[in-house]
This record gives sequence, structure tokens and C-alpha cells, in this order.
Amino acid sequence: LFFKFFLKRADKIIVVSETIKKEILKYFNTLKVKVIYNTIDLNLFKNIPSRDIKIIKKKYNLPNKFIMTVGHQEKRKNYLRLIKAIKILKKNDKNIFLVIVGQKADETKKIYKLIKSLNLNSNLKIFSNLNDFELRCFYKLADLFVFPSIYEGFGIPILESMAANTPMTISNTEVFREITLDQGVYFDPFDPLSIATKIKYVLSEKSVKKRIINFGKKRIKLFTLSSQKKNIIDLYKSI
Repeated sequence: LFFKFFLKRADKIIVVSETIKKEILKYFNTLKVKVIYNTIDLNLFKNIPSRDIKIIKKKYNLPNKFIMTVGHQEKRKNYLRLIKAIKILKKNDKNIFLVIVGQKADETKKIYKLIKSLNLNSNLKIFSNLNDFELRCFYKLADLFVFPSIYEGFGIPILESMAANTPMTISNTEVFREITLDQGVYFDPFDPLSIATKIKYVLSEKSVKKRIINFGKKRIKLFTLSSQKKNIIDLYKSI
């Protein structure tokens, strides 16, 4: 009720993606909606001393090679299917390792229960209290970033992965395709086999990794504050 009340009286609405703009206009087609993308500070990912990265690796006892995902342990993040994908991958690679970074939420108990039932305790670690710098080091250390969400309004971890030059494979969702201009490697988030197949594909193909990283270096420039600030200024001037 309150949401509708304020939406209908607002002069302008800011949303963070074209996908969300379409979603809102489906229900409130008379609103004046402006897309201004979320931004990231690239300087935070540049020139992180290798010494610091090694310290973080040792502090958290991370393996030499690992996959990572980032987000609260909630249903829409789709960790249960990702964990099932790791089980599939373990059949051919006993050393496959997944790092989940995110706070506890409604799926936490189910996540730990599934890890135990699939006998994946030695193939998975969960971290809930990393600071921002440690998280950036994790991205730098990871061989692959995986984002299996079923639903997102945007997807800041995709920007973080691009900024860290970490290859990724992500859900086949409209907003993820928008952020990556259909240039990513996408899987069906409802199918653990699809997730596993795309993880293996990116990890095993150097040329694919390189293409994803190079695309990310170019694409990430759109999501800096310097790129978006004109949109913000123009919006306020128009009101």
C-alpha cells in the first residue's frame, strides 16, 4: 500500500537496470522511470599487493585453486543447486573446491545439511564475515566466479568479478544478460547439470577465460561513478 502510494506521487523513479524498469512499468505504466546503473570503484581492485593477497590466502587456508560465489545464504541465491553441481563435478575432479561468501539467511540450515549429505565437507568452505578488502583478495585468488541466482535486480558481484579480472559463468537471466551484453557464459540456474557443465567449460578453456576477462575490462568502464554521474546530474536538473 505504501509502495504504491509513493510510487504514484514521485516525480521520477530511479532503478538500477532496464530489466527492473520493465518489471515496474508492467504494473505501473504511467511512471517516469530512469535507469542509473550501480557503480564500482575500480581503484579498489587495482594494485593490491601480491603480499597482501598471499596473507589473506594463508589466513583463511584457501586452496591453490577454487571457485567462488558471493551473496547471502537465501533461497534466490540458489546455492543448493550449485552445491549439487559441485557434487557432479567431483566425480571427475576430487579436488574441486567451492568457496561461498555470504551472511547466514533462510537457506543456511539446508545448505549445511546438503553439504553433509553429499559428503562435500572437504570440497567447500563458507565465509560469513569477510571485510571488503578480504573479499577483493578472494576475487583475485579465485579461478572462477559463479553466480547462480534465480532472481536479481542487478548483480554487483558481476562488476566485482570484472574489476578483479576473474572469469565467470552466470545464470541465464535477463538482468545478467543486460549487464554482460549477452557476451557471457550462461547456464540454466534450475539445472545442476547445466551449472556443472558451464563451470567445467570455462575452467578448461583458456581462450574462453581470456575472452570473458577482456570483455569485462571494457564493459566495467560503464559502471564507474564517472560514467554514471552525468545521468544522475541530468536527472536532478530535470526535476
